[in-house]
Amino acid sequence: MALRHHKIPLILCLSASLCPGITSAATESFSDHKVQVTEPARRPQLRLRSDRERRFATMLRKARSQPVNFAGHFVLTTWGCGAGCVTGGVINVATGNVTMLPFTLSDWPLYQRR
Repeated sequence: MALRHHKIPLILCLSASLCPGITSAATESFSDHKVQVTEPARRPQLRLRSDRERRFATMLRKARSQPVNFAGHFVLTTWGCGAGCVTGGVINVATGNVTMLPFTLSDWPLYQRR
């Protein structure tokens, strides 16, 4: 499935925030860019459109009730997907739209030589 154009900026922002070499902590801080959290009176049902979103429906539904933790109206959530593997998604609490992270993170190698 091709990426929709409106998802590209979100994916780039998330990718940049997870790569410490791209930004400098000495010049920027999250406290410099505070946003007001927008919590709807009632959160809509999740819109699970892709097979991948439906595959992780249970984890996304659990995350839907978590407090807003990203950019004022998103819930950024992660979960384990195997030995040392982590994946996740972003839920827009205003619309119910879900964007899956386009990658997984792994703590490879699983052991360190001593």
